[in-house]
Amino acid sequence: MSFRLSTFRRRSALVSLVALVTTVSVLAAGTASAQPFPFPFPDAGSSGAGSSGTGSSDGGGSSGPTTPPTTTPVDPDPSAPGASGPLLSPVPGEPILGVPIETLSNNPAGFITVDGVAVPDVTDSQNLLIAVIDAKTRKLVQYGTQPNNSGGLASFLSIVNSWVNRADTIVVVSGMNGIRNAGRDSLVAQLAASLGSSPLSRGDLDRMEVGAPFSMVGKAGADAGVAYTRVGTRVGDRVGGDITGLLRWNTTRDASRYDFTPPPPLTYSTRTEGDSGTAVTMTIGDKHYTSTPTGSDGFAIRGFDSQTLAPVYDTTVATSDPAGNRALSDKLVEVAARTDDAGRPYVVIVQSFGRPRPTPEWQAGADALVRLGGSRITFLSLDGASDYTLVGGRSTGPAAVEMGARIKQPGPAVGLLGLGHDYGYLPQISGPVGAVDTRQSAIMYQQPYTAGNARTPSFPAINADAEAYIGSQAGVVGCTPTSACSIREKFRTNYTADWPTFARKLAGPMTRPADASFSEADYETALTQLRKEVDYFNAVRTYFTATQNAMGLIRNDAATSAKTFGDEIVSAVDASTDAPVAQDGFKILSAIMGIALLITPELKAVWGPISAIYGLTSTVSGTTPGNAVANPVRVRAGDLSTRVQDALAGATYGFTSVAMVMVSDYGKLEAAYTEIQSERWKAPAADELLVDTKKGIKVWFAKNLVPLAYPWLVRGTPPGVGPTTVNALSCGTEYDNLAEEYFAYYPWKNMPANAQMLATWSFGAGGTVVPWNMFFTRNRPEMGRFYETRNSIGQGLANTLFGGGDRQLGIDLYDFMSPRYFGPEMHQANHRADRCDLF
Repeated sequence: MSFRLSTFRRRSALVSLVALVTTVSVLAAGTASAQPFPFPFPDAGSSGAGSSGTGSSDGGGSSGPTTPPTTTPVDPDPSAPGASGPLLSPVPGEPILGVPIETLSNNPAGFITVDGVAVPDVTDSQNLLIAVIDAKTRKLVQYGTQPNNSGGLASFLSIVNSWVNRADTIVVVSGMNGIRNAGRDSLVAQLAASLGSSPLSRGDLDRMEVGAPFSMVGKAGADAGVAYTRVGTRVGDRVGGDITGLLRWNTTRDASRYDFTPPPPLTYSTRTEGDSGTAVTMTIGDKHYTSTPTGSDGFAIRGFDSQTLAPVYDTTVATSDPAGNRALSDKLVEVAARTDDAGRPYVVIVQSFGRPRPTPEWQAGADALVRLGGSRITFLSLDGASDYTLVGGRSTGPAAVEMGARIKQPGPAVGLLGLGHDYGYLPQISGPVGAVDTRQSAIMYQQPYTAGNARTPSFPAINADAEAYIGSQAGVVGCTPTSACSIREKFRTNYTADWPTFARKLAGPMTRPADASFSEADYETALTQLRKEVDYFNAVRTYFTATQNAMGLIRNDAATSAKTFGDEIVSAVDASTDAPVAQDGFKILSAIMGIALLITPELKAVWGPISAIYGLTSTVSGTTPGNAVANPVRVRAGDLSTRVQDALAGATYGFTSVAMVMVSDYGKLEAAYTEIQSERWKAPAADELLVDTKKGIKVWFAKNLVPLAYPWLVRGTPPGVGPTTVNALSCGTEYDNLAEEYFAYYPWKNMPANAQMLATWSFGAGGTVVPWNMFFTRNRPEMGRFYETRNSIGQGLANTLFGGGDRQLGIDLYDFMSPRYFGPEMHQANHRADRCDLF
């Protein structure tokens, strides 16, 4: 049996790699019905339950370079007429949203497809498939099949490594029949890592080993956290192992490449009714799920399949009596343990109604809540005066969203659920009601306008000669009275031109020439339509440009410098610059929105659309390839601020891409204009957002970098049994030979008062609340008398973090002392025990 790997000729050089030829025995794999994709995705490839192809048993054929398909796009021509400014795509006629790509389609001509065209030589359903795409041109540069064994994996790893530092690439590796010995062959992990994948889970590896279909989409040599991976639930689950998305041109300054973009995020709300009444209606996309409780206080709890967001768990608990309080714990423990058939935990939403008051029966549920990403101390401290919201799951990690008046972030929550890099849904941008506008995504992905003609299918048909004449009179670049000219096409190709001047000329007096080839009626129709469209265009472009600039993230003067803020926090907390930390742009944006809408709630009409735009641009890479808001890349703390600055700037530059989508289709253009005219989308003033943006970025850095230097979250013996403050916690004694007496250790005697708190951790006799001393400290804190100052943050830093002044961040301790930042472990310091029993 022979296997083929093919390469393409480029214009200037032949790119050739050695194709390995190996003999292997192939196991047969059955097929089974696969789940449909969770929502319609325009032009995203195939549908259907699975592939009926049996694959090749003798994949003969010659090796070596082949002629590229005729549909492969040519290199963009920067000198093309009218091609000034950023282009939505360098390829004429390319879909405005990007080109669909699919990794395991049911196309018998090739399981990997790009722009609906099958990649050659990838029809073997038993073995491993690869396609390497030049990210600058979207050309296929290498593709083919290798055996499903260590030899095939080694071949693919060599191919991927050969492209590192040589070309910006998008690489697809997939297979209908899993990977043989996936759980035991180290080459699987090496191949995934070479594409920028985070470590594959044990469940994914086990399912791949028994033959479940899989896909990886990444970049050669990318950082961990960049690649997307997906593994089917079982053998034959093609759709469950299939990755669909778009190759979208990145208009970011200095990028000029295609990025892989997964399907768009879905908006969600944990309670559309707001914080009143007892009914709880949760929404995900266009689906509504209503719970009607029988009591006045309690919780609605729902679980959703992480891959499809199909509802899989539903219960409502009223906590008005002991039975209800016990049921709350039982249900939280139950939903936290549930998984799908592949062992993947659910996405779980917990939403309160009324004002539930914690009781001792809640404690088991509070522990389960920690596994879902919530905080035990927040949950047990609701005290009948706070709402509570959690959007999380056992796999969400720091992405979990927790809100409530107790942590000074009143719910319910609204936001975006987007596909993570394992193609499971995670909370992305989230905030209070009004924080996310649902219309941005809906308009961007609405069905294209189709009432035009062959010349301008995306806009109403008008006379071509009349359009050319009108364009020449208005001074539109490239338009003459006698040459073909599409003014609408120039919305995209001449996006940065002086359109306000064109609008003024269009609005002025203009007459049809007597010898025109078009009638007066055609002329008036064209003029009226173009006047309207150019006005729409100017309004939309102005809105997006003003909003982009107002963020202060892309100006030359770095008005909002994430790098500066991050470096300041690293220095202030004395964190090791070599310590690994995750860059999570979504949490930064959520922090910004949470602050902005609490401080200036009247800006909802500004921030709501902005948050949605960031959701749409989250996969846009910055100047560093692969560095996007949506990539949870782990980097050195010393590099974090630079990477965050680049990711935020890239996403903000991406506003232009969203705007260009909006103006490239009449239906989208008209809908966006309507939102702007109604002031549902309101552009901010020049510096209106800077204060909130700066503060939100600083809060995110603080919450993520302080736990690097002080990683232990600790509960100290409660008052009564122990002291009333952390400062007086004693961890044993030391005998001083010179003084001939014992001295007690007080490891946290210098802990600032505003960096500690008393919070409910347990209950005493009769259900009375037992508050414990809560604080954070260095790991394995120093116990010697002369080292005690090292265990606590300084008063100045504590004031900056937790103070409420104008120049202080006002971080709430309940929100900060959370598993989302410190991890799930809570250490216990026992007063007067040797080393407080900490270690």
